[in-house]
Amino acid sequence: MAYCSECGIEVTTERENCPLCGAKLQSAAPVFDSVFPVEVRPAAVEPLSWFEIRRILFGTLSFIFALGIISVLVVNLTQNGTLNWARYAVVSLAVGWSVLGLGLYLYSRPMALLWRAAGAVTFLLILLDIFYEGVSWSVTLALPIILLVLSLASWLWWLFQVARAHWASAVASILAAIAVLCFGVNFIVDLYTEGSLLPTWSAIVALSLGPPFLFLIYIRYRLSKTVDLPKVFHR
Repeated sequence: MAYCSECGIEVTTERENCPLCGAKLQSAAPVFDSVFPVEVRPAAVEPLSWFEIRRILFGTLSFIFALGIISVLVVNLTQNGTLNWARYAVVSLAVGWSVLGLGLYLYSRPMALLWRAAGAVTFLLILLDIFYEGVSWSVTLALPIILLVLSLASWLWWLFQVARAHWASAVASILAAIAVLCFGVNFIVDLYTEGSLLPTWSAIVALSLGPPFLFLIYIRYRLSKTVDLPKVFHR
């Protein structure tokens, strides 16, 4: 048997040179000082966790909003020598930052996010009202409307997510919520502007929503108990 002095292969035929590298063959197997190199693969990079992504996004948002606030303050001070219009922009940017930050940390709790975002918006409206002419419309007009919207949204969320209402009841509840919202806004605005509590345009909206509301209630509590609706609509 012959062995290649360079690559170490064993050659069984009668040859003088290695068929692979052309080196001289020898009768004894060669001894190498080091082993053949092994391919080293880089370690797999693990993807970022949601906690890390959220932290990066929050830091980026904070930097962007802080830069905007600083820019507004510098421009206002440079142009006017005092802070006047910049306070509106600063408060709006601060509230926008807080709402987006809440969205990053409360995305899985929609009602908690909704109520906290509404609190931030209410704070914004009150401050804007104070900056303009003192507390006037923010408490008597904006705050009641916001509370009404939040109450109706919370009720609908409970109906859909907790009570798992029938589809007909769910749609009927949405129509009822729209009617209640219209009545509430009508009363709040008229009371603030005219001191009257008589429904005007909200009554027209409620009357127009009445027929589909009653039809959906009929489907839910009468028709669905006597007719197999899924079977009928899948024919």
